[in-house]
Amino acid sequence: MLVHASESWGGCSIDGGVVGASFRTLADYALIDEFENPDGFEHIRYYRLNRRGHEFAARALQDWSRRPLVERLATRLLG
Repeated sequence: MLVHASESWGGCSIDGGVVGASFRTLADYALIDEFENPDGFEHIRYYRLNRRGHEFAARALQDWSRRPLVERLATRLLG
């Protein structure tokens, strides 16, 4: 679940971590859908991956796991 707590893109979090840059991309590519959270807070918007988002995530994970271990390690350490 992605939580959108403010009108700025930096006002989004997943499990407490800020995902300001990611939210805009996920929304622009229609990989997330807003949903009603009956247990949620007023004026807070909630999103989750849609079918297209899950398919994209599966492909990305598969592509990532095919990369050589040294490349994955360098990416994690150096960004």
